[in-house]
Amino acid sequence: MARERESGNQSLTVYLSDGAVSGYVMRLHDTEVLARMDSRLPQSERLRFLLQLQGGVISGEVTCVEQAERVCRLQFAALTASERDRLAPFLESEE
Repeated sequence: MARERESGNQSLTVYLSDGAVSGYVMRLHDTEVLARMDSRLPQSERLRFLLQLQGGVISGEVTCVEQAERVCRLQFAALTASERDRLAPFLESEE
């Protein structure tokens, strides 16, 4: 069950072949994250990420499926059941 999270608590780093791009989570859902990034990300490529949550870190792969300015919609490539459980307290309900 999803519940609202406190805004601004999750920092996100996406790793590119030539460096890293930092940002922060605006909205977090079970299959994707909406984030404001410091620069644009390549679309349709699997990219490594590191998501810092209160009490832990989740890493894996995301794909940038949409972006406007520096706001990116990133789809999780695969999360384990354990990672999904750790994300649950931070998920926003889709209304």
